Amino acid sequence: MAGRQQGFSGAAVETTLTAPIDDAELTFQVQSVTGWPASGLPFTVTLDQGSDTIQETVLVDSYSGLTVTVDTLVGRGYDGTTPQSHAEGAAVVHTLDAAFCADLSARAFATTTKGDIPIVSTTTGVVMGRLPISGTQFQTVGAGAAGLPAYQDSAKSKLSTLGDLLYASGANALARLGIGSTGKVLTVVGGLPAWAAIPAVTPVTSNYVESYITADSSALSAETNITSVALGAGTWLITARALFTQSSASVNTADLWIGPTSVSATGAYAAGSCAVGNLAGAAQDAYVTITKVVVLASPTTVYMEASGNSSMFVLHLSKDLSIGNVSGITAVQIA
Repeated sequence: MAGRQQGFSGAAVETTLTAPIDDAELTFQVQSVTGWPASGLPFTVTLDQGSDTIQETVLVDSYSGLTVTVDTLVGRGYDGTTPQSHAEGAAVVHTLDAAFCADLSARAFATTTKGDIPIVSTTTGVVMGRLPISGTQFQTVGAGAAGLPAYQDSAKSKLSTLGDLLYASGANALARLGIGSTGKVLTVVGGLPAWAAIPAVTPVTSNYVESYITADSSALSAETNITSVALGAGTWLITARALFTQSSASVNTADLWIGPTSVSATGAYAAGSCAVGNLAGAAQDAYVTITKVVVLASPTTVYMEASGNSSMFVLHLSKDLSIGNVSGITAVQIA
């Protein structure tokens, strides 16, 4: 039986049978077991060693006292010999069997190249195989035929060009994505990475519009269209700003709004107001600013409207010439 671990002893003393045995008995008695293997592993003995006709080797499973039990899986006639009858006084010698030596040799010489890995290539006995060394792959268990170890592609073996990328093409499976050409971007196609051209971006035209007053509006009381901007369909950030002045002694309110209808606060997008008065006989100023994001489904004229509850209100240009016109409307398209 090749491939079974055995026990050995260099001090085993040659002994003899104390009773005859036939060719089928699986137990026998010996004169001495001095020096026999005590590891509990099976070992071989040869009966009538040197006889041309009745020499027989058996695989000993165990011994207790002077009673020896033969391995029942193998039976009599081991290592190429045949079962024989043996007389009382037949020599019994602990020997090394050829099957074990052949298996040991197979293990020792299974590898032929530096880096080779010896493997057990069958499930019965021990038949040694060789897994040759691979320079660019890694070794995995159960990847080869019949569950044997084998080499699979490693990350190094997949990469071949400067800029290559590795990705998982499946469970425990590596794949290579070659470097894309200049200007390409990494995207996903069918659940896997891929290079693609940069998506075209449609530029927004006329995305900033403004309109400021060019002269002061005096005696402002009723709702008045100050200025307007014509906007296309889209999403716009609209800002209106006004500088009000009142010269009367009382405190009054100025209103500002933006909306799609001229001279009407009805349906206004946004509105604001401020209280403006006269301090020690001097005209007082107040700023009103309103901002609103408006989504226009179609081209629309957006108006900046103002009113006051006193005819003394004046809508001014900027009094600081360094910042230009301050009363007016601006719109920035954001989508």
